[in-house]
Amino acid sequence: MLIVAFKPDDQAFSLTIPWASLTLDNFRYSLEASPWLTYYINGTLAVTLTFVGQLLICLPAGYVLARSRIRGSAVLMGALLIILLIPQQVRAIPTYFMISQVGLIDTIAALVIPFLGSAFMVFLFRQFIVSIPQETFDAAWMDGVGRIGVLWHVVVPAVKPAIAAGAAFSMVEHWNDLFWPSLTVRSDASATVPYAISYLASAETGIRYGPLMAAAVLSIAPLVVLFIVLQRYMIEGVSASRTI
Repeated sequence: MLIVAFKPDDQAFSLTIPWASLTLDNFRYSLEASPWLTYYINGTLAVTLTFVGQLLICLPAGYVLARSRIRGSAVLMGALLIILLIPQQVRAIPTYFMISQVGLIDTIAALVIPFLGSAFMVFLFRQFIVSIPQETFDAAWMDGVGRIGVLWHVVVPAVKPAIAAGAAFSMVEHWNDLFWPSLTVRSDASATVPYAISYLASAETGIRYGPLMAAAVLSIAPLVVLFIVLQRYMIEGVSASRTI
C-alpha cells in the first residue's frame, strides 16, 4: 500500500520499485478529490464522543457486574456474552428506524448514539474490575467512601490500562467503520474518513490505484500513531478480557 501510494499510475502493478520516478501526485490527487479536513474533524469528533459516552456508561455497568451482589447477575453476564455474538448488521435496520424517528439522520449524533452501550466495553471493564482485590473495596467502604466515590477513587485508577485499551479498540473500530455511516450519512458535512476511500474506489472517478492507496495511507496514519502510543495497554486489555 505504501509503495503503490508513491508510484506513478502506469507502474502501480510493477514488481519493482521505481525509485527515480516516485511521486507525491497520488497524495495531491487524493487530497483534492475529497474534503479531508472535514472528514478528519468528523471522524475525530465521532470517535471521541463515542468513547467518552462508553466510558460514562460502560465503566459503571462493568463495576456493577463485577462487584454488586444483585439477583440475576449471572444471567446478565450470559446475556452480555450473547450480545457480543450478534453482528452489527443484524441490529442495523431497527437502529436505523429509531435514529430516523428522532430526526438524527445525517448528523454526528447518528454515528455516536447507537454505540454508547457497548457490550464489549462493559465486558472489558468488568474483567479488569474483577481482578481488583476485594480488600481494596472493603477498606474504602470502612473509610466511609460511597459507591460513586469507590468508582472514582478506587476503580478508575486501577483500570487505567483497560481505559487506554478500550480507547484504542473503540477508536479503531469507529474510525474505520463505513457500514453504519453509509446508512445514516447523506452529505460531506457528516461524512468520515472511509468515505474518501470509497469515493476513489467508485466507478464515478474511475479506479486509480495510486490515489486509492494514498487515501488508505492518509486514513490509517492517525491509527498507527494511536497504536504506537497505546500498544502496551491494548495487549494488557486483550489478556485481561480473555479471563472470565
